[in-house]
This record gives sequence, structure tokens and C-alpha cells, in this order.
Amino acid sequence: MDIKNYLSYIEKINNSTKSTKIEIDLDKPLSNQFEEVSSALQNIDKPVLYWFECCDENDAQFMFDLYSVKRPAERASPPINKNLSRVLYLGVRQGGKYKRDKTFSRIRGRIYHHYGLYDIATTQGLQLNHWATNCGKKLNLIINEFDIDSIEYLYILEKLYALELKPMFGKH
Repeated sequence: MDIKNYLSYIEKINNSTKSTKIEIDLDKPLSNQFEEVSSALQNIDKPVLYWFECCDENDAQFMFDLYSVKRPAERASPPINKNLSRVLYLGVRQGGKYKRDKTFSRIRGRIYHHYGLYDIATTQGLQLNHWATNCGKKLNLIINEFDIDSIEYLYILEKLYALELKPMFGKH
């Protein structure tokens, strides 16, 4: 396959994306909100790209400043980038479910960490529950599911999305 075919395949994958949008109200308990969306997340078993997005540029500046000051030092959280964007964080997750019965799907478990609900502080995530609650803001969690043959394409898409979205936190 030559480069044009790879690019064509990536474009085909991107154009056949199933997208889900979940609103997060940071003034309401995140544990309750997670439970409300938990079954929908559990049913996602395809590879995904996901990001947490502010409603507008003013909210993005507010969240950037808040994270810069209140980022929990005792918990593993993403590094701060030098750009301002509506996107807080961009992540990727392979599809499937964990092998143990009655555990989270891969994306459900990852979002649980980002909400800051996981007790173990060394598992990296946005940790929203530890710095962003009761701030008067809302976020959108966007989850794009991809139908792909080879997982390598997911990581290429992650790099392309990172170039476009310019997340404020995390490495790409």
C-alpha cells in the first residue's frame, strides 16, 4: 500500500465515525453523573478517541487557570501545555472489555479515572473531582468510535486530532 492509500483509508475511517457527546456539569456530583452515563460507556467496545471540551474560549481560559492553580499534586494528572484551546484533554483507548467478568469496558474505566473517582492516585487522568467541582462550568465529553482493522491507525488519528484540537493538557 502506498501513502495515498493509507491516507485514503484514514479518511474513510474518520468519515465513518460514530460520535457521542456527554455533558458534564461540574456543579453536580461527578459520581452521580458517571452512574447516569455508565451503561452507555460500558457498551462501547470499539477503539475510541475522546476529549473533554469547554463550552467557549472564556470557559477554556477559566479552566486552564483553575487547573494551573488547583491541579492535585498528590494525584497523577496530565502536564500543562503552553496553548489555550477549548479542549482540555485528548485521549485514546483501544476497544474491548477487560477480561475479568463484571468490570469496566476499556473506555468506561478510563473515563472513571478522568472524573477523578478512582481511589488509586497513581493512575493518571484529569482528576476532575479533585480540582474542577463547584466552579460553575460545564464540559462536554466527546467520544468518537472507529471501525478499524489495525490499531496503529488509531494512534495516527490521535496525532492528527491533537494537531487540530491542540489540547491544553496531556502529551501528544
